[in-house]
Amino acid sequence: MKKLKNKKCLNCEKVIDWYSDEYNHLHISTFKRKKFCNSSCSNTHTKKIENRSDKDSSISRVKKCEGCNKEMSWSKDYRKRAISIFLKQKFCSKTCADIHGFRYTGKDHPNYRENSRRKDRRGSAKRWTNNVFKRDGYICQKCKVSGTKVILHAHHIKSIKDYPKLKWNLDNGITLCLDCHNKVHGYKKFDGKAIISIKQNRKSIRVKKRCSSCKVDLFIKPSDLILTSGKNKGNTKKYFYCNKRCMGDHYKVIRVGKGNPRSLSI
Repeated sequence: MKKLKNKKCLNCEKVIDWYSDEYNHLHISTFKRKKFCNSSCSNTHTKKIENRSDKDSSISRVKKCEGCNKEMSWSKDYRKRAISIFLKQKFCSKTCADIHGFRYTGKDHPNYRENSRRKDRRGSAKRWTNNVFKRDGYICQKCKVSGTKVILHAHHIKSIKDYPKLKWNLDNGITLCLDCHNKVHGYKKFDGKAIISIKQNRKSIRVKKRCSSCKVDLFIKPSDLILTSGKNKGNTKKYFYCNKRCMGDHYKVIRVGKGNPRSLSI
């Protein structure tokens, strides 16, 4: 192996010798790339380059935010960012970009889907619902109630699960009030206290239950009261839990052999 040549620090011109105790811990490839004796010299040399008189003045390192007109200095605030990225940056922060920036919405967005069902019921779901209401004259077709205080639902006569092609078929829809709609789905008797919550002018029923482990009050949808799989499919659930931890703690008590001291009568 050839003996490595000594180097001089580009800032202080100190001799850098790999065979000395100060640098012999470095890998040879690392030592070959080394230009400065320490980090202090490296930072000093970098500042000299940044503040040199012959620096390209065409590249602006200070500009204003397009949203709040705040001054943005690359050397002070965005030094960790590449200068090429800083030149493309329009806003001082993400918060400012969210307020003053442009966002694609609707059909202009690349992920737009016309028939998608959104939380505010726009698109095909809203069109189908409004068409069913208009056809039936905004009157419940079961009990014939109407008015501004009546909450109406558009019910699928044939379920979407069994007949997906009839999802937006107008003849497959019928206008029902909240009570009649719940009766159609079998939500007429609850083993507990039923609570009606209203959010965004839409009513929903929740049944008050208690966690079988920690006894905290739970408010469960009527559809979640019924078992949907297994040999007892269609029967009412016996136990309810607020999270998986409570379910695990309760299982340790109820799923034990006879005569086990952990077994409790619940």
